[in-house]
Parts: sequence; C-alpha cells; structure tokens
Amino acid sequence: TPVSANAEAIRSNNLGVASMSQQKFEQALDHFQKAVTADGTLLAVRVNQAIALIALQKYEEAGGILTKAAETDPDNPRVHYNLGLLLRSTGEADAALAAFQKAASLRPKDAYSHYFVGLMAAQLQKYDDAIAAFMRALEIDQFLVSAEFGLARAYQRAGNADQAKRHLERFQRLTTEKIASAMTLSYGDQGPFSLAEAVMPRDG
Repeated sequence: TPVSANAEAIRSNNLGVASMSQQKFEQALDHFQKAVTADGTLLAVRVNQAIALIALQKYEEAGGILTKAAETDPDNPRVHYNLGLLLRSTGEADAALAAFQKAASLRPKDAYSHYFVGLMAAQLQKYDDAIAAFMRALEIDQFLVSAEFGLARAYQRAGNADQAKRHLERFQRLTTEKIASAMTLSYGDQGPFSLAEAVMPRDG
C-alpha cells in the first residue's frame, strides 16, 4: 500500500510484517508500535498492530484499535474482517457475523469474507444464510475447501443429507488429493485480509 509517511514509520512497519511471517508476534508488535510512534496517522499500521495483538490473544487492546479504525475508515474491509476474527475469538458470534457481512459487502469478490459469514451464520443456526454464504465463497474460489466442509455441515444440520454427503465427499477428495488444504486458526491461514500489510512511500 503506498502511503505518505516518514521513512522510519515505513521501515518499522515492514520489519513488523516480516516478523509476523516468521511467527515472531512479540517482535512484530514492537516494530508496529515504533511505526505508530513515528507516524500515528497510518491506518494500515494500526490494523497491523491489532493483527499482532490478536495473534498474541490481547483482544481488548486489539478491539480498541479496530473499533477506532472502523470509525476513522468505515469502508475499509480489512478493519471489519479482523474485527470479525477478534469477535469470533471472544465468542461474540452475532457481532462477528455483522463484521464479516460488512467486509463481504465492501469486497464482494473476497471468498474468505463470505466463508466467515457462513461460519458465523451456521454457529448461530441460521443454516439457510450459511448455505448461501458458503456457496458464494465457492463460486469465487472453488478450491476453498473449508467452505466445502462448512457447506456439508450446514446442509446436514438443515436436514438435507444428500447435499451434505455430496459436499463432504468433494471436501474429502480435494484434501486427500492435496489439491487444497483447509484453513486453520494460525496466523497466515485465515485469508488475505488477516495478514499484516507492508507499505511503501507514495511517489511524489
């Protein structure tokens, strides 16, 4: 992301991104905090800071940053997506669903946002909504196998055994043949919006 900021803020942020990719979350957080100190106006850095805090399970602090970021830039899908991940981790299913729905509305071609809409809707026993969201995710990315598994379970819980069997078999085939792998709760494996974002100087 091109930004107008001083060199120290950019350098510290990008060191933080590198540390996140190495699963060094405390180190990453330190870099992001230095970047914020150098330039507190960079929203991307603030979101990165929250992502590091979520990875460290420091949810209250992360929530404060993301809530403020949502007020500052309400049309930023990364903000709402990561807020959804946080709320899911703290067991606030209704609020998490709303956050993922917002992210999906802002980036309708992001399969992962639709996947998490489906996941939270299923958790809330809104199976028709879950099925629609999982199907939308698979329309965008047919190899998003976690959506295939979610779809199978949603059909099963909605009482449609035939569709549940069909989608479970496809999930098993894709994972057995190593065509695709299921998502996990680990950093780097929850969709592109969950990743810390590097920044670069804006030209001119």
